[in-house]
Amino acid sequence: GRAAADAALSDATSFKTAGSVALRKGKLEVAATQYMEGRTCAAKLAPMWYLNGRFAARGVALQVACLNNAAIVHLKAKDWEKAIDASERVLDLRTAADVSGKAEVLGRAKALFRRAVAEAKLGRLAAAKEGLLEAHALLPDDSEVTGMLRVLHHAEQHRQARGGGGGGGDDDEGDGGARVDDAGVRAALDPSVGSQPGTFRKYAPPPPPTPAAAPEAAAPPPKAADPVAAGAATAAA
Repeated sequence: GRAAADAALSDATSFKTAGSVALRKGKLEVAATQYMEGRTCAAKLAPMWYLNGRFAARGVALQVACLNNAAIVHLKAKDWEKAIDASERVLDLRTAADVSGKAEVLGRAKALFRRAVAEAKLGRLAAAKEGLLEAHALLPDDSEVTGMLRVLHHAEQHRQARGGGGGGGDDDEGDGGARVDDAGVRAALDPSVGSQPGTFRKYAPPPPPTPAAAPEAAAPPPKAADPVAAGAATAAA
């Protein structure tokens, strides 16, 4: 009975490794395929009710790793919808009860962050912020999560200052100046690089226009020659 389970874990690990190799070489389509094959193999353990909880949880952990890595690939490929789909599959998984919660928290936080990056790229700032707040509750010290929250906070403040309304919502009709700022947020976010889930640059509102320089004062007209002084100079010569 363990032979099928061992084979599923071995195949899932091999596909995951192959996906990572392809990702490092920049072969994004191949990497995504390998990760999803690994996820499929790991999912074969789910109906094996006779396995103990810890062994079965290894299959869930491999699914989480493969799906989270696939989300990285889709972010790098700028395929935002597929990145959201892969991340949400992670959030739908539940690990066995006797597994340490640390790995589960980390995997869930990564999925929430990567989904938020994709949501922000699509202009769905309200959904992105909601996911980021949940990730922040799981990992309050994570610099990438707090950094992206800061980006969205600055964008929301800038939109309100420009009269675009509050809320940081999606691109709905009648959102005033929100579209310009949402584009600024999307430009401030970069797809992930390597094994990191994402990077961010500091968001800053555009600088105020430079005032026009004051016109230079006109030079005073030359003084007329003094005829008395001119005559005295001629006499001296």
